Amino acid sequence: MTKSELIKMLTGNDRRTIANANLLVSKLAHDRTALKNLYHLLSHEDADICFRASDALEKILRNETTATRTLSPHLAKDWVTLISNEALQMHLPLILGYVAWKKNDAARISTNLLELAHTTKNKFVAVNAMTGLADIALRHTWLLPTVWGLLDEMETKGSAALRARARILKKKINLTTKL
Repeated sequence: MTKSELIKMLTGNDRRTIANANLLVSKLAHDRTALKNLYHLLSHEDADICFRASDALEKILRNETTATRTLSPHLAKDWVTLISNEALQMHLPLILGYVAWKKNDAARISTNLLELAHTTKNKFVAVNAMTGLADIALRHTWLLPTVWGLLDEMETKGSAALRARARILKKKINLTTKL
């Protein structure tokens, strides 16, 4: 699928566009070229296309480890630029959590996700930043004390959504590892 075909599917302000993003998930999961084209749409000038592309990409990477491996070199190079785009902040923390990062990359990304969780006014972004950070920490256990501290803080001082996600993530961490 070409970039122009992807843009056509992701353009518009109605529910069909959201349904098209879901359709892309099933179509692109095993098409490496189309997957890379979708990735490049994260830098599109239209914020709606960026948002919908990141939504579709997050859904693909959630379940497809081969797709994650295909895009991880690009993410390693571009994540700093991408995380500053507000249209991507909803889904990018989850996407970053799916990648098996090297220690240095995990350290830099976790620092940014920790800052994002503390500074964003958007509770969905904060919840996803906590989730992505927890997923990275499960692969890099030296991050667990930092993540646990964030979860403790959000569980006591956060909004209802942040408190609920903090409890869920603590259970996930406890089931996966002994802290």
